Amino acid sequence: MLCGSILGGARVASAQRERLPSAQGPIYAVEGIVLGSRMRPRGSSFRDYKCSPSEQFDGLTWCQRTSHDRERRGPFTATYSILRDAGGTILYVNRYQEPAFFAPNEASDDIQSYSRRFGTTPELIEVPHRGGEPHCQLAIWGTLVLKVLDSASLKIVADGKSPKKGLLIDCVGDFSRSVNDGLPIYRISGGAGFVWVASYDERGRGTLRFAAVDASRLAP
Repeated sequence: MLCGSILGGARVASAQRERLPSAQGPIYAVEGIVLGSRMRPRGSSFRDYKCSPSEQFDGLTWCQRTSHDRERRGPFTATYSILRDAGGTILYVNRYQEPAFFAPNEASDDIQSYSRRFGTTPELIEVPHRGGEPHCQLAIWGTLVLKVLDSASLKIVADGKSPKKGLLIDCVGDFSRSVNDGLPIYRISGGAGFVWVASYDERGRGTLRFAAVDASRLAP
């Protein structure tokens, strides 16, 4: 793991702020925000988030903030998203970075780091690589399940609309591009867990997304 990289920095910050796993299982968190904890809008950790009623999930609130930063390999933008219920309980917390920078083996090292943190082996999905398209890896911990989006829903996504299938995730952070390039889009279902997705080209430049989510609480 390259400690000098922003990718490594994000990993370390997340790991340092997480509590140790309890007897009930791992604690899933993103940048210190723990799945199942309460979001206090006036707290310093959430001060910069802008919130509004969720368009997909009745009774839930969608919150988001964006930051701009740089590391030795270049500038990047990180977007943080939270979905919480009426009582403030966090059901989903996500970080998406573009661009992300990967040295050789850095993606694998990142997955191993999370596996040690959670104490479990992830389910790995390696999207078949095609010339001209980015490499894409996905790792899933907990009881989350990723299901490939059906063709009818993909047509809706291609038109720039929501298929109302709940939370979606893809390789590159751009659903329209994924449809046009024939890359898979997944629907997040199952229970609680953590999902990690990285894409990168031959230069090691791409995107990184990771999220903690309790999909059992997010029926669209």
